[in-house]
Amino acid sequence: PPSMPRLLCAVDPEGRSLLTRTYGGVASPSFPTVALLASVAAYADAAGTGALRRVSCDDGFQIAYRRSRGGVLWVLASGNGEDDATVDATLLMCERIAEGICGREALDCHAAARERGGAQRMKLALGACVAAVDRAMDERAPPPFAPCGVRHDRPAASLEGEHDPSASDFLEGVLSALPNVDRVAMARLSTMNDVEFAAASPGWNAMNEADALVVDAVLTSTPPGPCARDTPVYADGGRTPARLLTASAGGIAGRVTVAVVTGPSPTLEVFRAVVKLTNSKLSYH
Repeated sequence: PPSMPRLLCAVDPEGRSLLTRTYGGVASPSFPTVALLASVAAYADAAGTGALRRVSCDDGFQIAYRRSRGGVLWVLASGNGEDDATVDATLLMCERIAEGICGREALDCHAAARERGGAQRMKLALGACVAAVDRAMDERAPPPFAPCGVRHDRPAASLEGEHDPSASDFLEGVLSALPNVDRVAMARLSTMNDVEFAAASPGWNAMNEADALVVDAVLTSTPPGPCARDTPVYADGGRTPARLLTASAGGIAGRVTVAVVTGPSPTLEVFRAVVKLTNSKLSYH
């Protein structure tokens, strides 16, 4: 089904556009259009209280907005057919993905206002989360992304998963080789780039909702491929620098991915070697 026409903007307190994305066949907006949306949201924000606001317009659409902790104003223009809960969840989802990929500190408008070129730096930082935000905004995405972020009721993958014992054995091998790592999972990426976890460690399943949303967003927005990747992310709701390491293992190249959320160690080379060695020992299919 076609996506609902929507326009998403992130603007700073001065009304400068930091990120603009369109969906459902909407043409890229002009600068005056973005400025008008920002002005309407800023005016309503100053006149009210709370984190989320809405302005209903006569032409069958609404302008909803949410101000982040760092002062970024997330603005969503969409049809009036979207209910309040969906709009609220959509804006919160975008905010969390941005903070998880860029870090809260990089999206602090107050700090940016005190430095030369601060707005441009924030704009460049938000450019890193475009693919993940676009994927999350896709109405055709699977339930974990539609559109409220990670579901509270999503089944936790297990190392003892009877459905795929070979995946559990593989992760046991990776965990034993990387004793300082506890957040490991094996994900199957389909041709549509949907993600399904075949097995995961207890540490992976214990991630909070915001961190799990960011990891899922990065995994599903990254094209499958045989290359190992080291992607900077921020855990603990965008506060703690971390890394998402991924490498393909067994099966069709790039379709089965071993993912690790970790700190400074291991290096990508060590992680890649561990996955390769474990794969050769267990011959995962």
